[in-house]
Amino acid sequence: MRILSAGKPLKWTLKLRGVLTNTQLLSFIIPVMTVLLLRRPLSSFLSTVLVDPILSKIQTSVVNDIIFALLASYIFLLFVSRFKQFVPSVTAWILQLLLASAYFYYRLHPGAPWLFHSFFTLKQICYADLLFEVVALNSVLIARSLLISERPKIEGAFYDDTSLGKDKPDKLGYEPYVKNIIKRIDSSYPETAIAIGINGKWGSGKTSFFDLMRRSMLDDAVITVNFDPWNSLSPNAIIKDFFNTIQVAMRPYHSQLP
Repeated sequence: MRILSAGKPLKWTLKLRGVLTNTQLLSFIIPVMTVLLLRRPLSSFLSTVLVDPILSKIQTSVVNDIIFALLASYIFLLFVSRFKQFVPSVTAWILQLLLASAYFYYRLHPGAPWLFHSFFTLKQICYADLLFEVVALNSVLIARSLLISERPKIEGAFYDDTSLGKDKPDKLGYEPYVKNIIKRIDSSYPETAIAIGINGKWGSGKTSFFDLMRRSMLDDAVITVNFDPWNSLSPNAIIKDFFNTIQVAMRPYHSQLP
């Protein structure tokens, strides 16, 4: 459903709302801002809870070199065994990357509150550098999963029934038809509501068609409301659910809506 509204303020409001509701972007920005703003109390907290009572007890020695070398080997072997099946969480990988970046900063910063113990046999490598190995191997796993998702389907393979969503390419060739409909909507100024139906067989790509329409509306001063009647408990509840969905979507733009 598309509700037309003119004016640049609404357009920028919708863009800002899209940024603020992007969970992947927020999952990256919020930890970064938190670490930057609270780096001093966090450093003090880590020193009290982790560094002084535990990590400071680990001294440079040949025995510790062997232990950490075995640990690094185990991490690598675990990576090899999971290379074809395991896909790490992107959120966890981002947190690991942030932690590794903070460690890299403190490792090279001359005024850092901590001194990191190096290997007894290899002075250039610190014990905590294992964190870089974890991040690097997880990066390889994530890159592999992305490459697999982009590889072409072979004839006779099974296909999933998911729609295009927000970022999948239009392999059905629907984009010209979507642009035509969007153009006709933009040139129409109805005084009452209008309805446009998209008919097609099961699995022909109707949901993907609507996904493409939603993509085309992202930069316009419009409010897009997605309503799925399949989520209603009964046919009688569809109308109520429909107007409730519109009310919730319009609430940020109208102060009198409950």
